[in-house]
Amino acid sequence: MTVTEVARPRRARQTVFDMLRSFGLMVVVVGVTLLFVPSLLHPSAKDKFPAFDYSDVSEGFHQVSGVEPLVPSGLPSGWRATAGTLTGTRADEHMHVGFAAPGSSYAGLDEAVGPSTALVSSVLGPAGTTGHGSVMVDGARWQRRASSRGEVALVHRSGPLTVVVTGSASQSSLVALAGSLQPDAGTG
Repeated sequence: MTVTEVARPRRARQTVFDMLRSFGLMVVVVGVTLLFVPSLLHPSAKDKFPAFDYSDVSEGFHQVSGVEPLVPSGLPSGWRATAGTLTGTRADEHMHVGFAAPGSSYAGLDEAVGPSTALVSSVLGPAGTTGHGSVMVDGARWQRRASSRGEVALVHRSGPLTVVVTGSASQSSLVALAGSLQPDAGTG
């Protein structure tokens, strides 16, 4: 005759103890991770918006449109490109570069060939069709406008190129961005 052992069900107290032990181990692992990787709790602005190299975007704009784009040169510290897109066709090519600006604000640089009204209404919305005076930037007159979001915008026409600078950044920061724009030496 063989003896058969019957498996006894685990007691509820043992099961609860096992769950608490597992939970405690997870808390320790998460705590150690957060202790040694503090950027998980408080990421810096650089971690939130990594820098973006927009040279391919400006080169693509030049190749498609045949027009040399204007790009920032010598922006003060605290400015960082974070995004860029290129859309359209040869007749209405549109380049957008987004920047993290000083003071947790952002600024957008939009350039296009073709009718300036198309770019202005596309970027600023219906409210952007009306000018609100002008601002002199390095000897050039830029129209001051407001976007449909209530943000300040600066608009300038340079030959076939329309340039719009807008965002949540202050007007002085937008003027700094507009003043830094130079023909892209990499596209010539």
